[in-house]
Amino acid sequence: MKRNMIFMARMYIKQISCLVSLIIFLISGCATSWENKGSFYQTLHANLTVHSNPDGTVYVNNRIAGNSPVTIPLEYEQQINRKARKVSYWKTEPGLSMLLTIVSLGIYLPFSIIPVDTETSLEAQASFKNNEFNISVKTDSYKVWHQIIRLSGEKELALSAALDKGGE
Repeated sequence: MKRNMIFMARMYIKQISCLVSLIIFLISGCATSWENKGSFYQTLHANLTVHSNPDGTVYVNNRIAGNSPVTIPLEYEQQINRKARKVSYWKTEPGLSMLLTIVSLGIYLPFSIIPVDTETSLEAQASFKNNEFNISVKTDSYKVWHQIIRLSGEKELALSAALDKGGE
């Protein structure tokens, strides 16, 4: 009798541990590890507003941008890394997975852990290119005002230039 109870207790523990393992396996979903799929540069836009005292002609990289105060759209690029991994429909399409499981009377469930879809991740990096701009303001009888700016994700930037008397 005692032997029979020990045997049944061991069987019960094995069944519970198998059930817990199966539940953890199914809940975690099936996904492969992330793979690097290369990178690309995405164009970013920023608005640069330049005010000056006195008003003058604003240049960006030695090209006339207008008379101050002026708002100038600038474009530069940010590196984006692309990663992908294969996942099951349970992870990406849970509604479709549930429908397939119901329609197949539960047969789909064991096979749904096979990776059948791709999940993509885009990660912005702190790497920029073409993001340096030479800003200058010129007006008669005043010294030329210069400033170099480096954009790194800003959407808007304002500069205020105080020009000194004294000609070029």
